[in-house]
Amino acid sequence: MLQAALELTEELGALTVTLDLGMEDVIRRADVPRSAAYRLWPYRGDFIDDVIAKLASDDGLGLAIAEERSLGEAARELTDRANELASPEGRRALTLDLVRRFVRQNVHELGSAPGWNTYVALIAGANFMPEKRTAQRVAIELQRNDRAFLRRMQDYYEGVGKLLGLRPRASLTWRHFAIAAAAGLEGLVLRRSMIDPAKDVAREKLVDEDDWTLDEFINAPIMATPSGSDVAEEWYLPALTFLAVLDAFTEDDPDWSPDGLAALLGLEDRPAE
Repeated sequence: MLQAALELTEELGALTVTLDLGMEDVIRRADVPRSAAYRLWPYRGDFIDDVIAKLASDDGLGLAIAEERSLGEAARELTDRANELASPEGRRALTLDLVRRFVRQNVHELGSAPGWNTYVALIAGANFMPEKRTAQRVAIELQRNDRAFLRRMQDYYEGVGKLLGLRPRASLTWRHFAIAAAAGLEGLVLRRSMIDPAKDVAREKLVDEDDWTLDEFINAPIMATPSGSDVAEEWYLPALTFLAVLDAFTEDDPDWSPDGLAALLGLEDRPAE
């Protein structure tokens, strides 16, 4: 029943769930006996409470799927380009290239994920839900999501950071970096979501950059030459934001050594090419 409800709310839109989601519609989608459904949820309000709490769960939102797809591609490319990690210059160049290309992709994946608008709506609406019990359940689920997300990102950045010869600066941790990086990127996606016009509405043509909204800036290429690069390349605002946070929170690890690199990358058992 709950899975069927999630499918319907995705079609209807999360903000309309309490108005338009009917028990009979869910029962038909789930193909379960009416008696069984009403035995579990005698009142529609109880069912809606459970649906909203399920929407707020990690699997209900589905944001981890988009996140893992983008991050997984970056990790695989890092593995394939392990030969570039031998020198500080090579590691920096690889860092810049991965950030430049994959951060923008990650932002796109997040912003276009079906659960993103649901996530934003639940955060915004949690304090205004008429049922305090429902608001508390939503808050708990969102907190669980946040902790799970930070654990995943902390582990991911720590692993990649070791390969790239980076360590957190004094008094900082990879968890601090994960929080700051997520806040920056999610803030850009959120601002874009707030002002991005409907897809079927024509956009006003703007020439003067002073009149651009954040949406235009996020999608506008910027020719930039970050520290460690000798050539101006096409960057985008989210990637430059992420790089600024990375450089502020990390430094080169003076104890970095290529010894054990093959084990970290899982290359020890690969046949020689």
